[in-house]
Amino acid sequence: MGNFLTSFIFSISVSVWVYSKFQRRSGGITQRSLIGAGVVGVMAFILFYSILIFITNLIES
Repeated sequence: MGNFLTSFIFSISVSVWVYSKFQRRSGGITQRSLIGAGVVGVMAFILFYSILIFITNLIES
């Protein structure tokens, strides 16, 4: 799998986990949970993609 797809799958799983945590803590407020999960998912994607690109460049050189 490529770096993009791996990062995407990782960010989706992090978003689902955060969504379920927010749902429990906020008492079921869906809009707040979706916004929080979306923000965390995008940040997780950027972070994990950057890490994978860095590791890939280290291995190739």
